[in-house]
Amino acid sequence: MSPNPSPLERRALARLKAGDPAGAEAELMAALEAAPRADRPRLWEAIGEARLAQGFALEAARALEQAGAAAQRLTLRRARMLVQAGKFPAALAALGKLPAAARQGFDFWALKADGLRQSGRWNDAVAAADKALKANPASRNMALIRAAGLGHAGKWSEAAPIFARYADFPPAIEMHAGALVGSGRTDYARDLLSSALERFPADTSLHRALAMIAWMNGETESFADRLIAASNAHPGDLSLGLAAADLLRRAGRLEDALARLEALGPPASSPVLGSAGAIILSALGRHEAAADGARTSVAQAPRLEWVRRNAACVLLSAGAAEEARVHSDRGLALDPLDQEWIAIDAVARRAAGDMSYRQNYDYDRFVQTFELPPPEGFQTTEDFISALAGRLRELHGFTNHPLDQSLRGGSQLQLNPDVPQDPLVEKLLAALKLPIDRYVASLGRDPAHPFLAQNTGRWRMQGCWSVRLVKGGSHVNHIHPEGWISSAFYVVVPPSVRAESNSEAGWITFGAPYFPVEALAPERSVCPKPGRLVLFPSYMWHGVNAFTDEAERISVAFDLVPE
Repeated sequence: MSPNPSPLERRALARLKAGDPAGAEAELMAALEAAPRADRPRLWEAIGEARLAQGFALEAARALEQAGAAAQRLTLRRARMLVQAGKFPAALAALGKLPAAARQGFDFWALKADGLRQSGRWNDAVAAADKALKANPASRNMALIRAAGLGHAGKWSEAAPIFARYADFPPAIEMHAGALVGSGRTDYARDLLSSALERFPADTSLHRALAMIAWMNGETESFADRLIAASNAHPGDLSLGLAAADLLRRAGRLEDALARLEALGPPASSPVLGSAGAIILSALGRHEAAADGARTSVAQAPRLEWVRRNAACVLLSAGAAEEARVHSDRGLALDPLDQEWIAIDAVARRAAGDMSYRQNYDYDRFVQTFELPPPEGFQTTEDFISALAGRLRELHGFTNHPLDQSLRGGSQLQLNPDVPQDPLVEKLLAALKLPIDRYVASLGRDPAHPFLAQNTGRWRMQGCWSVRLVKGGSHVNHIHPEGWISSAFYVVVPPSVRAESNSEAGWITFGAPYFPVEALAPERSVCPKPGRLVLFPSYMWHGVNAFTDEAERISVAFDLVPE
């Protein structure tokens, strides 16, 4: 506080203490206009706290960026805000810019551990959690992150006693189940969740995790029964009702999902209900009603990012490209590197006839293919691919796709690039390094471009998985919001999938969004073949056409992030 705070500042701080953060923010913004330069960092810091108190973590982090000379002092606070906003790579990058002397203490290591585990970097998360626990051995969150990382690595003799210590804490049970699934112990995860729900029958996260496992095990009709029953037993529980509606929507049961939402209350009564309802109405082809619902939701909650994202997609399907662009402009102003906003913005520009979207969707430059050289120990790539295909078939344990992923008609196998696993998978990851390095080197760097600005010449793999599609299988158009570069490496393709075919069945396509927009079809397609690697920006819409062969299509995919 300055020696002589203005009346506006005093009123703003009083409002903040009195629990009126919105009023405090308004007062502080007014004070900022007339404040001397020396006072502005302090005001921006207070604005950040007022925004955070309202639940606007990303806007709060942006306020702290404005603090100028105070920015370094506020780095840990800003990183925490970025974690709360779900911007985990940005949070880790902020922590990485601290001077070496400041990279210590519980707060630093705890934030780093949380950001790393949210990014799926389990080995690094365990190492960071270990350092945090040295500073604060009583931290439950750090103990659980450590246990989850050990579990994902299959080190259950170390992980199990930690999880047992917190067996009456539902978030710990969910983390335990996730680690069991991640290490291939799906039956144990299911038993754990079923037992836990006897004690915590209204816990949404546990219900959702159990339903997801049931769906992937092929129980497509009954997977959500227990969640629906819990929602019926607790009709006033918005969390349970929304979770049931969301999973039913993802399973394609749109009318059932809409009925679930309507049972919770009128859509206009809440921006949450209205926005969720708009997405379902749009999927049902009721575009005008969806657009009206989206507009109402934004008017009720104009600063909720996910409400604006939903609105932009719904409006694009309704033919309101310029209106959708208002939302993407705001989203990119808050975070110019947000992969999802870049993708939505490209659709809005393209739908409006604005060819500037091609700066980000330069297919000739950004979509590149490579043929894998034979990995060490194999004479030919074909021999390696044959061996890898057999091993991946053995490892695929589920019969159905994850509900929160893009594939349809097949299964997904999680692979962990940070943990040594199957020798053939390890050989594949090692062999991929050469073509990835060539791709990254070919891109160059441009500070003004959201893709090229991130190119440091160094990268790390963040997330890796295998997909096995069967007859009729496909990928819904999608992006990878947490990646920088995404990929598809082909191990097995159906006989009909070949370059000389008259059909593009089974091909990967680029440019079309998951939501329908009139006259917007894919603009580029690539034919898969065993041993071929395709690399492209993570914000680029991509999908896979269905195929009709009585055959399988096996691929491995991963995301890369800059280092």
